Amino acid sequence: MYNDDAVFKKVIDEEVTYRVSPPLWHIYKNHLHSTENKKELEDWINKWKELRKLDLTLDYDHFFLEGRHLDDFTKELISHAKSNVLVVNPFIEYCDLSNTLSDAKKKRISVQIITRQPQDYYPDKLKKKQEYLSQLVNEGVDLQYNNKVHAKLVVVDNAIAIVSSMNFYPDSSAGASWEAGLISLQAKTVESIVNSVKTKSM
Repeated sequence: MYNDDAVFKKVIDEEVTYRVSPPLWHIYKNHLHSTENKKELEDWINKWKELRKLDLTLDYDHFFLEGRHLDDFTKELISHAKSNVLVVNPFIEYCDLSNTLSDAKKKRISVQIITRQPQDYYPDKLKKKQEYLSQLVNEGVDLQYNNKVHAKLVVVDNAIAIVSSMNFYPDSSAGASWEAGLISLQAKTVESIVNSVKTKSM
């Protein structure tokens, strides 16, 4: 380990101590922090599923949700964000699910949205969609337009990702259509999703 500069000896007042090299320490510290965050997140999910009386397991770092449970989990997850929320969705309109993004921003959470430019055949409905998105921007949400967006992704605190069919508008999130998705706590999977979004939004 000495040859690899992983450990070095330090003498202070004739007392010999052995220290891990700073780069290795930072890697270990980040891993420990990530492990603690994951444990805290798993504890929260387990409490959530017990309250809803759901039979799901986190043994494989992935689980499946559909319908109202997917909607409820997404809202609760965004509401419990600690640092950042990333949403990629073609349709962001006024609804309870979308309003959780506004609430998160009010709690000083970084909120980023990538969505399509709003469209509607009816001018009054189009105006409402535009006004809602403008409201989010005025509240400090980082909103970017990309008319190629079809993916439906939510990433919270770079620690958990939801990949689903659910849109951020009433007919989708409120249960008028059957929506389903996978939730992942697997670090490499979440990282891949975040990196993919960064690439597409550049």
